[in-house]
Amino acid sequence: MMAPQKKDEPDVDKKKSVVLSEKVEDKDNGFAGELKNIQLDNLIQLYCLSAETIAIKIQQIDYTGTVYLENGEIVHAEGGHRSGEEAFYTIMALQGGRIETSQTEKAKKRTIHQSYQFLLMEVARLSDECGWVEEERKEERGEEDAANIFELDESESILVLAETKLKALVVDDSKLMRKIITDMLTAEGDIEVIGTAENGKDALSQLSELNPDFVILDANMPVMDGLSTLKHLMIKKPSPVIVMSNLAESDQNTLTQFFNLGAVDFLPKPVKNKSMLVQQQQILYRARSAANANILNFKRYPFFETVAPMNEGVAESGNQSLVVFISGLGGYHEMLYILSSLPDGLNLYLTAFQSLPEEFTASFSTCANKNARLQTVPIDSKKNLQTGNCYIASLESHVLFQKVQNGYCMLPDAVSFSRSGKEKNMDDFIRSVVENFSGNVHAVFLSGSESVAKSSLDAIRGKNGKIIVQEPSSCILPAFLEELISKKFADITAHPESIVGEVLKLT
Repeated sequence: MMAPQKKDEPDVDKKKSVVLSEKVEDKDNGFAGELKNIQLDNLIQLYCLSAETIAIKIQQIDYTGTVYLENGEIVHAEGGHRSGEEAFYTIMALQGGRIETSQTEKAKKRTIHQSYQFLLMEVARLSDECGWVEEERKEERGEEDAANIFELDESESILVLAETKLKALVVDDSKLMRKIITDMLTAEGDIEVIGTAENGKDALSQLSELNPDFVILDANMPVMDGLSTLKHLMIKKPSPVIVMSNLAESDQNTLTQFFNLGAVDFLPKPVKNKSMLVQQQQILYRARSAANANILNFKRYPFFETVAPMNEGVAESGNQSLVVFISGLGGYHEMLYILSSLPDGLNLYLTAFQSLPEEFTASFSTCANKNARLQTVPIDSKKNLQTGNCYIASLESHVLFQKVQNGYCMLPDAVSFSRSGKEKNMDDFIRSVVENFSGNVHAVFLSGSESVAKSSLDAIRGKNGKIIVQEPSSCILPAFLEELISKKFADITAHPESIVGEVLKLT
C-alpha cells in the first residue's frame, strides 16, 4: 500500500510546463513577462555564469521551494521541512511548476558551501541513477548477465582519473567563452586550467612554460587562427588538441584540414539552447580521453591510395557481408583514409561509426565524399541501404538496423550522450544487425574505439564474422584495441594501409 504524500513534499511526477515570471520592482531595471518550458538546471547555471544575486522560487500546487544565489554561487535552499543541499536536490527533482525570481529577496543564512558546478553535476548524477534503477534491479534478478560486459579493467581504463590534475590550456578570442569552457573543465576537480590565451600567438608563447596535457583550441580567431596555431603547435611542442567550433556549411573543409594537421577531436562550442550539463559532460569526457592520446603516433595518410584488386569470386546474394567500421578519438584520419581507399562498386554493405558529435556527421560524410571513390551517406534519417555505399553515423546517435522489403535500412531514433550511452548505442546496433541481416557480419576497430559488450563480439563471431583491429602501435589511443588482442578477439591485426586489403577479402 502506497504511503500518503505529505503536504510539504513536492509532486515530482507532475508533467506541467515550467513557467518563469520575473518580479521587477524597478521597471527601468529589466523586463517583465513569461517564458515557458524553461529547464531549471539551465536557468540556474545561466544565473551562476552571470554572477547573479537572486532568489528563484519554484511553486507547485502543494509545494514551494526557493534557491538562493549570491554572486553566482548557490548559498541556500529551502522547501517544505527541508533546507540546504537536501532541499536543493528535492527542488531540482521537480518535473514542472511555476518559477518566480526576485533580486531583492536574500538568504537569511548560508547552508550550502559546494560550488554550483558540483551541485548541478550531482543533480545530473542523481537523475541518471534514477533512470538506471530498473536496469540495476534486472541485473540483480539475473535478467542481465553482469559478466557479459566487456570493458577495460579500471586500472587500464582511459577514463581513470589521474592522481594529479590534468592540465589544460584554453585558447579562444572570446573572454566569455574562455570562462565558460574553464568552468566546465574544472567542474569535477580533476582538471586544472593552467592558462588561457585570446589568440594563437599568445598560446604559442605560453606553450613551453605551461606544458599542458591537452589544448582546447578555437578555430576562428584574430592575429593567428586555429589552423595556423595547430600547425605551429605540432612543430614546436606536439600536444593533444581538441578543436572547438560551430561549423557553418561553408566550412566543411575545416574538419579535414584540422585532422590532417593532427587534431585529435572536434567539438561544437557550448550554446544556450542545449543543456549546459550535457555539454559539460561531453567536454569533460573528451578532454580526459584527449589527455591520454599519444600524439607522437599521429601519421598523415595519403588519400586515394592504390588498393589491391578485388576478389574475382563475388559473394552470392544469399551470402552477402556487412562491415561495420568503428573509430573514436584520434581515429578520424584513419577512417577517412580507409574510406578514400576502398574501390567503388563493392558487393558489401558498409557502415561507419565515429565518435564526433552527432551534429558533425553530415560534415564528416562530406569530407569523406570529397576523397572517396564510393559514396558516403550520413544517417540523419531513415536510409535504405545499397551495397557499395558507406553509411556514416555518430556513436552518439542511437541507430538501428532493420530488414525491409527487398533489402535493409538504418534508422536513427534518438541521441544519447554519455559514456555508457555511447557503448549501449553500439551494442544495440550490432544486436539489430545480427538479428536482421542474413549474411556475414564483420567489424573493423580503429584508433580510439571504445569498449563494447562481450556479447556483441560473440554475436559477430556467431555470424561467421571477422574482427579486424588496427595495429595498436599505430594508434593515438590504443587501449581498447590492446584489450581485444589480449583477450583473443582480434582475428586480424593490421596497419591502416593493410586494412583495406583485408576488407576486400571479405567480398
